[in-house]
Amino acid sequence: MNRGRALIELTRFEEAISTFEQVIQNNQNHAAAWISKGFALFESGKYQEALEAFEQGGLINPDDPGIWEQQGDILIELGRFEEALSAFEKAIQMRPGKGYLWRKKGHALKALGRKDKMNEAYDKGFRLDCPEYDI
Repeated sequence: MNRGRALIELTRFEEAISTFEQVIQNNQNHAAAWISKGFALFESGKYQEALEAFEQGGLINPDDPGIWEQQGDILIELGRFEEALSAFEKAIQMRPGKGYLWRKKGHALKALGRKDKMNEAYDKGFRLDCPEYDI
């Protein structure tokens, strides 16, 4: 796992993906390997494959809000905004005090043209991260 993470840092994504696949081959239920493979795939621009890797990680560890956040980010890249919104909402249920998750929800709402809800999400995100923020 450490080798694969180092390879991601070196932007050697294909090698990192191979490393994580070896770990997964030995243990299909290794959530961290699926998630790390997803990061490497995402960074190499393979969004659909990255989404599939994060979905596998989510099946193993559904209570990890980071998995839902990453799925939301990928779904935004794929133009699947309604699904991205749902993923960000799941992450927010697990970490309601994280302003950046509310802002990501706002991005999805903006893409869907839901401006009133978008403004609410952005406002909540800024208020959580910057208590001195006042409109």
